[in-house]
Amino acid sequence: MSAFRSDGSGRSGTRRRLVVDVGACSRCGGCVELVPEIFRLRDDTGLIEIIDGAVLDEEAIAEAMKYCPEDCIYWEDE
Repeated sequence: MSAFRSDGSGRSGTRRRLVVDVGACSRCGGCVELVPEIFRLRDDTGLIEIIDGAVLDEEAIAEAMKYCPEDCIYWEDE
């Protein structure tokens, strides 16, 4: 599961993607508790996902990353 964000550099085409590695995720729900406006637990699959259209608050995401026991939330350069 992923969502995109510009890095703010002003360079054309430079983006980062927020990723939740659902294969590594233990589904503890910590990210959902910390940042429910970005992460949610899908009832139908039991997987954590990034909410489509969510505003990607980097400070809040950093907090979720910090407390993720599996380190499965990360930014990936595009």
